[in-house]
Parts: sequence; structure tokens; C-alpha cells
Amino acid sequence: MASRSVSPLTPIGGYLLAGMLAVGLGFVASTGNLAAVLVVAGLLGGVILISNPTLILWSVLVGGLVVSGLAMLYAPQLQLVRWGVALASLLLIAMAALEQLSPGHQQQQRSLDPIGVKLLALAMVVLLSAVINGQGVTQIIVGLKSYFQVLGLFFALLLLPWPRAVIEAMPKAMLYLGFLQLPFVLHQFVFLVPLRSGYGDGVVPYDVIAGTFGATTFGGGNNAVLAAFLLMIVAVLLALWNNRAISLSRLCLLGVPLVAPVFVTVSKVSVLYLLLIVLVIFRNEIARRPGRALLSGGLIAVVLSGLMVAYTAFYAEKSETASDLIAGTINQNFSEEQGHGGYYLNRWTAITFWFEEHHLTRPVPLLFGHGPRSSREGGTGLDAGATLASRRYPGMGIGLTGASALLWETGLVGALLVASLFATAYRKAGQLRTRFRSEPASEGLYSGLQAGIAILALSMFHKSFFVFDIAYQTLIMLLFGFLVWSERQADQARDI
Repeated sequence: MASRSVSPLTPIGGYLLAGMLAVGLGFVASTGNLAAVLVVAGLLGGVILISNPTLILWSVLVGGLVVSGLAMLYAPQLQLVRWGVALASLLLIAMAALEQLSPGHQQQQRSLDPIGVKLLALAMVVLLSAVINGQGVTQIIVGLKSYFQVLGLFFALLLLPWPRAVIEAMPKAMLYLGFLQLPFVLHQFVFLVPLRSGYGDGVVPYDVIAGTFGATTFGGGNNAVLAAFLLMIVAVLLALWNNRAISLSRLCLLGVPLVAPVFVTVSKVSVLYLLLIVLVIFRNEIARRPGRALLSGGLIAVVLSGLMVAYTAFYAEKSETASDLIAGTINQNFSEEQGHGGYYLNRWTAITFWFEEHHLTRPVPLLFGHGPRSSREGGTGLDAGATLASRRYPGMGIGLTGASALLWETGLVGALLVASLFATAYRKAGQLRTRFRSEPASEGLYSGLQAGIAILALSMFHKSFFVFDIAYQTLIMLLFGFLVWSERQADQARDI
């Protein structure tokens, strides 16, 4: 079913509206007030978007995966664009709700999927945690926005009647987005890394290599999101080749350029991501396609060896070997005595410390946490302000990872809900993979997406992007929504 559109204006009405807009825009522009110009432009854009749900959908995707990150690095004064993306996402939720209330939606059988139910349950847990911890209205709004700024993307894919061409174009669009990263990665590597070298103050030069996913000139960057995204695409390509849907030459032609940025992001977790890709894609393939499984394992081994050489060259001290780098990385993440970066805790102890601080004698924080954003330190604008982390645990890093942040902010209930979300999505991708075993391209796609879910789940123990980063959340909502849409299309085709 095609997306709805508003009725066209009459010619006279169109001329009058155009004249009024021209006068109004001329007046606003003459004031020289950039904020006023942006507000008016946003309102005009909103009017246009309302008439085209497909345009809103792609605006959220492009805004979350490209515009927000580029603004963060290259035009920090325009970072409020993230609120525009969040508002567009809310508009998608409104459209999905109206679709449910419209006549005939029962016939379309657009009920909530288990993933949708769990996302709504998580939203209720976050809201309940904020209320019982006495957060104000502004804090609640900012906290909900931090967690669910692109939630509308999922519910739009779940509940709105999209043309097949719109959704089926998304895998190819993500491939194009992967190649879009290359010029930005090149610029960041050639110009920004030297600018940051020797800056001190805990700045890691290569963290700025984040493509379109966001970084700050002299601060941190989302290089780990870039690495995860690119390796997810590579996983799909590898699975397609494994299913003979693409040739080895095409795999290399597309895959090698996409792997290249991972060598310079110095995101060491990429090594684990590659191992996950092998385990997920080939766990059932050794008996069916032993030759291809061994060849694929050999290709991954070459990439892994190259990554270790690159990381040793870029990251290790001059006297360190690859084995020293591995040992140091293990200590930095799991040692009881060593923290990560400038924090007292590391990725492992951030979780164990939560268990030390929470007991059955205080069931509310144990089960529902201390409220959204309570594990964060610092922040600017509406994200600024005192939090539990800054008041009671300054410099400790209690929200170092997504897993620890969820425990502190939403308790065991919220953390288990998110774990269940990833488990449900992983099973759904596996079921689609099995269902399309007779179609090599589709089986390869869902096999690669299953590996992508495993990568995103592992990233919950690496960075805390789940609780605030718009690019990371856009990837998750898109992946979850695409799987639900695909399952429903397959069910409808089976029932015909």
C-alpha cells in the first residue's frame, strides 16, 4: 500500500502561500538571527514532511546516521539538529498511532511484535525509574529523549503500510552509507589525527576517526560505532558470498574498502566482532559447505592478523609487541586494580561494583535503578546538571558501558529487558535465515544481520552508546524494525 499524501493546494492558494512565505522568510533573514532562521526552516520542513511519511522515514535515518554526527564534529553550533531528528521520530510515532486508529487496520493485522512490546515495557521502566527517583519534568523529558530519540523509526516500520520498494531499498542504502564513510575517514585520518597528536589531556588521536557517526575535535569519538557498522556490512557480504549470492571478486571489491577504516580506528573490540562474525555465520555451515567455511575462516584470519599489526603500529608504545598489547588490553578491561582510561573502574569492574553497591535491603534501586542519565558525568546544555555519578561516584566511571549504565539507571528489570530484546531479535534473524534457506540472497542477508545483532549486543559491554547516542540507536531501531517487517512479509506470502 502506498503511503498517504495530502490533497494538493489550489493554484491561487499556492501562490498566496508562496507569497506569504517569501515575505516572512525575507523578514526573518533580514534580522540576522540564525536561531530564528533555523526555527522557521524547521517549521517549513515539518510541513513538507507531514505530507510524506516516506520522506520523514528517510529524514530520521539520514539525520541519525549522517547529519547529527557531522554536525557534532564539523559544526558543533548546529548539534540541536538531534532534537529535530527526535521530533521527526515522534511524528512517525503519531502517524503509526493514527494508522492503528484508522478503519481497516485490524484487517491489516498490524499488532505489536514481541520486540515492540519489550520496547514499550522498557520505556515504562525508564519513566517509572525517573518518577520514583524524584526527577523533575525537564529531567524526565531529557532522560526519555536520551533513550528513545529514534523509537519512532521502529514503530513506523512495524505499524505503517510501507511500499515494499521503500523497505527493500534499505540494505542497499546501508551499503552506500558504508562507502560514504570513506572520504570522511580519509579527512579525519589525514588532517584531524595529526592535529590531536600530542595534545595530551587523555586525548587519543585516532578516536576522532568516526566517519559520519560523530566525534569532537579534541575529545572522544564514536569510532567504535563506525567499526561495528562497517563490520556488520562486511558480515552481510561475507554471508552472501558464502551462499553463492555474490562472487569472491565482488566480495573483495566491496568488502576490502569497507574493512580498511577499521584498521585505523584503533577500536580493538573489532577483533572480537570479527570472531563473532565467524561463529554466527559459519556455525551451521561447516557440514554444509566445509570448503567455503575454511576459506572464509582463512580470510578472517588474514584480516585479524592485519588488525593486530595495525593496532600495534598505531596504538602500542614503541617497545611493546602484539602480545604486550593484548595483555595490556586484558588488564585494562578486566583487572581489579586497573581502571579504563581516566576512570577508576574498567568495563568489568563497572558491573561488579554495581552488585557491590546494591542489595535486597534496597529493592527499588536494585530493580529499577536511579533514573535515566544518573550514571553520566559531565554534559552540556540540557544534558548538563548534577547526577548520581557526579555527586556520589565522581571519576569512577559507573556508566562506562551500556550494560553498567542500564543497571545503574534502570536496575535489573531494565537491563534484563534489553538483554531480552537482543535475544528476541537474534532468534528472529535466525528464523528468517532458516525460512529462506532456498533463496541464497535472502538467507545470506539474514545470516549477516544475525551476526550484526551479535555485534551490537557485544558492544553493550564496550561502550555506553545505547543510553544516549543517536547514531547507535538508529542502527538498532532500523535493524529491529527491518527484521519485524521482513517476518510479516514472509508470513503474508505464506498465507497467500
